Amino acid sequence: MNKKIKEFQEKLVVIETKADSTEKRLDFIERKNKKEITF
Repeated sequence: MNKKIKEFQEKLVVIETKADSTEKRLDFIERKNKKEITF
C-alpha cells in the first residue's frame, strides 16, 4: 500500500514539474508577443 502511495506521489511531482516548465514557456511566449506588439 505504502509503495503505491509513494509511486503516486512521484508521478505527481513529475506532472507538477512539467506543468511548471509549460507555464514558464507560456510566460516567455506572452512576453515575446507583448514585445512584438510594442514595436
